[in-house]
Amino acid sequence: MRNAEITTSLFNQPEWQNIQALIFDMDDTLYTSPELKGAYRQAACNLIAEVKGIDRLETEDLYHRTRSVIAARCGYTPSNKLILRELGIAWEIWQNQIIRTIDPGSFIRQDPELVTTLSILSSRYRLGLLTNNNRVHTDRILEILGVGPFFQAILTVSETGKTKPDRTLCSTMACLLDVLPEKCLVIGDEDGIDLIPARATGMKTYHVRHVSDVHRLRELFPAG
Repeated sequence: MRNAEITTSLFNQPEWQNIQALIFDMDDTLYTSPELKGAYRQAACNLIAEVKGIDRLETEDLYHRTRSVIAARCGYTPSNKLILRELGIAWEIWQNQIIRTIDPGSFIRQDPELVTTLSILSSRYRLGLLTNNNRVHTDRILEILGVGPFFQAILTVSETGKTKPDRTLCSTMACLLDVLPEKCLVIGDEDGIDLIPARATGMKTYHVRHVSDVHRLRELFPAG
């Protein structure tokens, strides 16, 4: 049986018919931009070089070694925030760095198909956004994509000081949407960061490998 057929049959199961809320990851789920991801990585390396007083090659080596150590310890690819924290660089300094140096509008543009998809889904379900990005960039990215108004609740690292896979974030989002965890579907691209914590909270999950997987939700969860 093809993957699409397996997924469709899964969504037809009775327990999936009670879904009331869809909780989306943002980066690499609602959009994909290797260039923007690279800009974040470069900004992190620039900050490490500035704080540690080391050259470019030393900085890149330290960045990758630290990322590998955290990944081996935690079992998932860590965010730049976690890498910098491991190196003793405060979250507030990192946030100021990327807000000051990176304009998401230089890397992404409006996505009319995504607007259509979320418009359809929001007519039937409560939509939430749970992201490890900061509030300034989250608002800017959603504005560029043209989808901000579709979300009833948005939770970023700026509000909580926490990052996924912290399980409490899923519970907090369910409360914000006023929906029981078992009636929520979490949609994300990272199993270790997005999906495993959601399942531990009692939520259903949907793995996104490409933005086209988000559009497929229009067929699996039709409006009306």
